[in-house]
Amino acid sequence: IYKHAAKYILEQTGYDRKKGYCFVFGAAKGRLAYEIAKRSDLYLFATEQDENNINSARNNLLNANMYGNRIVLHKGFLDKLRYNDYAATLVISDTILSQGKCIGSASEMFRMVRPDGGIALVGQPLGCPKKLNRTHLEQWLTAGNLKYVITEDGNGLWARIERGPLPGAGQWTKMWGDLGNTACSLDKRITDDWRVLWFGQPGPRILVERHARSMTALYKNGKWIIPGAHRVTCVDAYNGARLWQLKVPDSSRVGINSDAGWVTVDDDN
Repeated sequence: IYKHAAKYILEQTGYDRKKGYCFVFGAAKGRLAYEIAKRSDLYLFATEQDENNINSARNNLLNANMYGNRIVLHKGFLDKLRYNDYAATLVISDTILSQGKCIGSASEMFRMVRPDGGIALVGQPLGCPKKLNRTHLEQWLTAGNLKYVITEDGNGLWARIERGPLPGAGQWTKMWGDLGNTACSLDKRITDDWRVLWFGQPGPRILVERHARSMTALYKNGKWIIPGAHRVTCVDAYNGARLWQLKVPDSSRVGINSDAGWVTVDDDN
């Protein structure tokens, strides 16, 4: 059951080929997280309410050499998660799969989904001992005020919830913002009420020292493109997950205020 569920989730979301962070909303005993980690390059973090489940899951994942380097579990409540918004590119649930019931808050679950293509895919395949009722699933999602798509077929019962771009979000696609060198992102969301979403990598080691006036980082469609020391790195702008890195020998430039930018982005690249 878990192998089939993991295979289906990854194929339906495309994360069998992509990197990022996956959040498990109700980890149960960690079996779904384990199967997802085996079949992908995702890093997983999870919340589980039952302490016995957490201890069992941690022991099993430690024995599989997965705990701490690919998967971490936290004890917490599913109606009030302790993570920042948009922390995951993919959200799944072992509790819904194994118990056949939806607990916690659907809106809290969806709060974790990053904009610009983040996905929550919850449900269960056929053959689960505790069957998930479609009406129960729909009522839970509706109570969270979510827009969803339900599929019920030979792959089981699944609900897919996606988050598009944030309304009014801007972009920075050239050295000076855009083709007109306006140095303006046209972002309409900026207020004086803000906080840090994430911190950490890529860090200073692969970047050109800032006082040397290097090429600025670029942003589009939820991706942060960072020119560095003979390389370009792409990270998820909403949670910092490293998506890819391309080595470009002899590409670094300094004194960019007297030179031209050497990186640009469009819808596809």
